[in-house]
Amino acid sequence: MARFKQTQIAPGVTKHRSNALVVHVHENIKEGDILCVKGLFDDNVLSVQIADGATAAERVGPMWVADFDASAGDVVAVAVPMKIMDITTATSGTITINDPIYLDDGGVAGATNDKAAGTGTVIVGRFLESRGNNNNAIKGILWPTGQTSLG
Repeated sequence: MARFKQTQIAPGVTKHRSNALVVHVHENIKEGDILCVKGLFDDNVLSVQIADGATAAERVGPMWVADFDASAGDVVAVAVPMKIMDITTATSGTITINDPIYLDDGGVAGATNDKAAGTGTVIVGRFLESRGNNNNAIKGILWPTGQTSLG
């Protein structure tokens, strides 16, 4: 049996893949998409789809972040509880550290994490950097599980 010293074991600092959930991907997804439950696949695997703030059934319940791009029909460990990444916003404007990131309401096809402060109802993360009055992508943490809904 192999023996490890505690100094040989390093914590995962930037990757949350060890917490990834194996899911059936109902539709094509991109890295950073917010995922919600679609149903059950093959009796024991959750089927997920892209969450949408405009549809009641797609903005409640457990949600995850897509860790990488996946195609419809894949059964893969893609659903992670949180992810730090560049967040592209659909609109320009000033963003400060800790401003909320809102679930998209369907206004931008395929984008579920692009809403800046004050434009949504379901919080799915927080910005980690500040930005001037432009639309440059900045770092944010997507963390849809356990976030507060405003509506």
